[in-house]
Amino acid sequence: MALNTKRTNFKLVKDRSGTNNITTGIITAASASLSSDIFSNDQAYLEGTLSPILYHIDLLQEDIDELRRFTTGSMTIPSSIGQASSAGEVGLGTEHITLHSSQTLQAGAVVYSGASSWNYANATSAGAASYGFMGVTKTTSTGDGLVTRGIVYLNQDPGGSVGDVVYLSTSSGRLTTTAPSADGNVVRVMGHKLGTNLVYFNPSTNWIELTV
Repeated sequence: MALNTKRTNFKLVKDRSGTNNITTGIITAASASLSSDIFSNDQAYLEGTLSPILYHIDLLQEDIDELRRFTTGSMTIPSSIGQASSAGEVGLGTEHITLHSSQTLQAGAVVYSGASSWNYANATSAGAASYGFMGVTKTTSTGDGLVTRGIVYLNQDPGGSVGDVVYLSTSSGRLTTTAPSADGNVVRVMGHKLGTNLVYFNPSTNWIELTV
C-alpha cells in the first residue's frame, strides 16, 4: 500500500527528556517521511509510530463527533459575553442591521427606524418611537450598524438587578427596569439586564398603551 511508505519507524514522544530524548536527526527524518502530508508533519500531534492515514481517520472522527453533538443538541454553545465594556460594544451572537443613510447618534442608545432615518426611541406615547422597529447603536455612526437582538452595552444603566426585565424608557434612547406608569405611556418589554449597562436586547413585538 502506497501510504505504508510514509510510515515513520521512529517512536516520537513529545516533551521527553534524558539520554533517549528525541534528537534533531530523528525529528528531521520523521518530518521527511511525512513531508507530503500537511496535517501530519507536526510531531507535537504524534506519540508513537503513526501513519498519515490513521492520523486523518482520527481527525475525521473528531469532525463526526462534533457534527453529532450539533445535530443532537448536545453541542456546547459559547456563552461568553466577550469584552463588552463601553457604549455600543456587543457580545457573541448579536444580530446587526445597516439601514438608511449614515447618521451621527450616541453610541449605545436605543433608536427606532423612521421612513428614512433613525431616531431616539421613547415610551412616552404610542407611536413609532415606542412600538416601531428598534435597534441599539454600536458606535456614534449608524453606518457601523445597529444591534437588533443580542448582548449589548448601553450608554446608560437601566437600573434594577441582574435578571430583571428591561422596558423602553420615557427618557429618549434609554431602557429601564421600571415599567412606565403614566397615562398614555407605552409598556414594552425590551429584554433583560445582564450587568451594569449590559443587557440582552430582544424587543417584544407586543406593547401596551396605558390608560390610568
